[in-house]
Amino acid sequence: MDKPFKVGDYITVSNYSGTVEDITFRSTKIRTVENSIVQIPNSIISSVEIENSSEIKKRRYNLNLELMINTKTKKIEILKNEILSILNQNENIIRDSINVHFTDVVGNRLNLSTVFYFNTADYTEFLDLKEEVNKSILDLIDRSNISLANNLQAIEIKK
Repeated sequence: MDKPFKVGDYITVSNYSGTVEDITFRSTKIRTVENSIVQIPNSIISSVEIENSSEIKKRRYNLNLELMINTKTKKIEILKNEILSILNQNENIIRDSINVHFTDVVGNRLNLSTVFYFNTADYTEFLDLKEEVNKSILDLIDRSNISLANNLQAIEIKK
């Protein structure tokens, strides 16, 4: 009775993701990203959660910038405001979805969380837009003389 997807939709059922190729009374065929066919009995499909990615209207981007622990709060605030400015000028970003916050102090890192939505459903376009934003923010960080934290650990061996 329920029709949570149709032929051509990209869905995730249990551990399988792919494009629906055929729906019969007994089963549903999905072509995976590896180009194989998975045939799932409809009795299983009716009893598990189904994610229909074809219904996406916008794509969420969550960027967590890890800054060095010695970054001054004034520099963080300036960086935050400049990131907000970059994002607000981008016509592909939904303005009222933008959140940029200094969220955590973890170990030797200060986390600046940036979350927003692109107004595209197309995955390839989404990747292109992410790349554009990443480059803009990295250029900004470089110009601001701020260092991103690294996860390297120094190990001293004494003899």
